[in-house]
Amino acid sequence: MTNRVVITGIGTISSLGIGNKALYTGMVEGRTAFSDRSFNDPERFPLLPRVLIGAIENFSAADFLGRKGIRALNRESRVFMTAAVMACKDAGLDQSSWGRKSVGVFCGSCFAGLQDYVEMFTDGLAHGVDRISPSQGPQTGFNSPPSQLAIYVGAEGPNLTVSNGATSSVDAIAYGSHFIREKRALALLVGGVETLSFFAVYALASTGCLGNELVGPRPFDHDRKGPVYAEAGVVLVLEDYDQAHRRGARVLVEICGAGSAFEPDQSAPALEQASKRAITEALDSADIDPERINVIFASANGHTVGDAAEVHALHHVFGEAVPVYAVKGVTGECLGASGALQVAAASFCMNEHVIPATKGFVTPDPDLPPLHITREYISSNASVALVHSIDTSGHATSLVLRAQQSS
Repeated sequence: MTNRVVITGIGTISSLGIGNKALYTGMVEGRTAFSDRSFNDPERFPLLPRVLIGAIENFSAADFLGRKGIRALNRESRVFMTAAVMACKDAGLDQSSWGRKSVGVFCGSCFAGLQDYVEMFTDGLAHGVDRISPSQGPQTGFNSPPSQLAIYVGAEGPNLTVSNGATSSVDAIAYGSHFIREKRALALLVGGVETLSFFAVYALASTGCLGNELVGPRPFDHDRKGPVYAEAGVVLVLEDYDQAHRRGARVLVEICGAGSAFEPDQSAPALEQASKRAITEALDSADIDPERINVIFASANGHTVGDAAEVHALHHVFGEAVPVYAVKGVTGECLGASGALQVAAASFCMNEHVIPATKGFVTPDPDLPPLHITREYISSNASVALVHSIDTSGHATSLVLRAQQSS
């Protein structure tokens, strides 16, 4: 018999604030916390335009992790580890009593370690190796957040880092669910993290991803101008259902199915095809017909091509009756953390019986097929949800989630 995979705890940090309540309240109230920033380093690098971002503010990792060893950690590790501590507390998971080899850590990220890596490299070239701290080396890789978290909590099971753009953390969740189904782990701390630095913003600017207008995101909207990039750290506690039941844990949602696809052509039709395949695979693996999906948590962030591809794919599979909510209207595009944010949003909404209005969606795009994109707060008993994530590089991943009351 295949193991059931459930989420028993969530920890979130975003521009909306520290903790799950801040994210949920921001979603329901349609509140954003974007600000324009300059990331310039004029002594060493080219000037960058001021950009609108969603920054994590008033955050102190020491409040959650203690002060020992904090200074040696990069910012991504501090954010990810803090979200994990909050998730474990939310799950009632006692780190001192778990089987260390049966607990693992999976993380999605696009820029983890980049700032530390380039600083170490440039400082070494300019000033010599004596200028480099040995403790900085382990902080320069994509895998630094999950590795540091595993050391901190004593998780000696599987450890994985995924970097697939905006689908990174939902891919990590999909991989994690497979590991638990195959009994390769009993519990996993899975999520994503993204912080913004000069080099992250420079990388986005160099590939043409940054918009020139300091306007908020408008998911699916006719007048969308592109995404607003933002910081976030999200960790979910994934467990084998039987283990969670034995320890009396509260089950938030069950992960019933997952699907993923890739198209190398970054056109809207190709992204639409990848999305269709990911959605269909997720539904098939969950053995659920499209008609049973009550709500969709979409990936839309205001990107002209990505949003169009997602609308076409969702309309093709579900028509226009199912409510569609896009959380990135309030959080911004958090890249490696976005998929986990969508899953967290889905869990909160299903357990609180609400579907928020999609912030930034005002005018439907007449060139796109119709969807039931939420414009106002809806009271809902939705029990089966689809989370769909898309990255304009060609990746698409979907998850099917079921609320506990329907199991």
